[in-house]
Amino acid sequence: MMKPLTTKEILDFLEKDKIEFVPTQARLCVPIINRLYKKMSRGIIFEGIKITEKVIIDGHHRYVASLLANIELDNTLSSRASSTVITTWDKVELDESDWDTPTKIDMLNKRDAFFNKLEISEIEAMIK
Repeated sequence: MMKPLTTKEILDFLEKDKIEFVPTQARLCVPIINRLYKKMSRGIIFEGIKITEKVIIDGHHRYVASLLANIELDNTLSSRASSTVITTWDKVELDESDWDTPTKIDMLNKRDAFFNKLEISEIEAMIK
């Protein structure tokens, strides 16, 4: 079983490492980052993130998890709404409560299993 990353470990990483893309999301969920990190560390492939001019439009949790797991994600160009607010990684807050319901986690695990041609039980074992 892989040890989950702590909030402090994630914050330390975000505050001191040079990160290529800039966030537009002011808060991130630690349990989501951990599930993605565990899966990525074990070779699960995810869709890329959406960016515009080095600004993340979609995929903040995937991006952070990929950096922590030392995995390169693809990125695709996207458009940015005029209301998009750019922030910095040192200002991003981490929330330790889980934003995903058990039903959503199950749905995401099934999607990941299908996309990676694995059994759902293999995916579930990765995030324990």
